[in-house]
Amino acid sequence: TVDPISLVFRVRENLPGVAIGRLWNVDFSNSSTMSKPNFIVADPDDGELFTVSEDGVLYTKSGLDRETKESFKLTVIADRKTKTGIHHATIFQIRIIVDDENDNAPEFQKTHYEGSVLENCVVGTIVELNAPVRTIDRDIGPNAIFSLTLNGEGKSFFIKFMNLAF
Repeated sequence: TVDPISLVFRVRENLPGVAIGRLWNVDFSNSSTMSKPNFIVADPDDGELFTVSEDGVLYTKSGLDRETKESFKLTVIADRKTKTGIHHATIFQIRIIVDDENDNAPEFQKTHYEGSVLENCVVGTIVELNAPVRTIDRDIGPNAIFSLTLNGEGKSFFIKFMNLAF
């Protein structure tokens, strides 16, 4: 048996029909002994998401969602046959890493927060809230960095972050 060819590609999420990478870099137009390869995505589930063109370029069929699945491992078989009908298969083991896009807004744990403070209190008085303000952003890296701002009647107050956990 022949060892499979291992490849690693990166693709940004949410891009349908985008070229991920080239599996095969050979011009078959002048080959008199072998046919062009027929590329087959081995797992039908992977075949729903990825396709390989006749010239060996791997494409997404639809946009991938990194928050659902961060990477994919798929097997692609390049099947060629000689003029005498003997089949030769090349197996590609491919890892596709899905890069994050800033496509998720931060989400608050609660939809409403209430707090109270005594009238004429000094600047810097802590306002006790009914629950800690907690937010999460499903994006990662720099796409998960955000800030909180008070608007409207709350503009007389400021936010002091007590605990930042990522």
